[in-house]
Amino acid sequence: MANWNIESDFDEEIILKAIGDPDMRKILKAVWDTPKTTMEIKKECNISFSSCYRKINQMVKDGLLVENGFALEPDNKKAKKYQTSFDEVTIIIKKRKKT
Repeated sequence: MANWNIESDFDEEIILKAIGDPDMRKILKAVWDTPKTTMEIKKECNISFSSCYRKINQMVKDGLLVENGFALEPDNKKAKKYQTSFDEVTIIIKKRKKT
């Protein structure tokens, strides 16, 4: 994984949407250091399965999360693990000069 720059690697709307959504923030924090399955994320973040699943899929589509391995669920089904696609986030907000 690599560091990324909001100006070049991601559309700022994508990262601002994720940071502005409380559930997406919880998901990003949950998988920051350790890849987790949707079920593990759901339990840790205390959000509904359908909402968790939908938001994870959106974050994968947006490039914020990546698949990182598999785990066996209690019902012996194989489940994907997800992790952030970056190691660090830095946001710098600069005030524009009046013209």
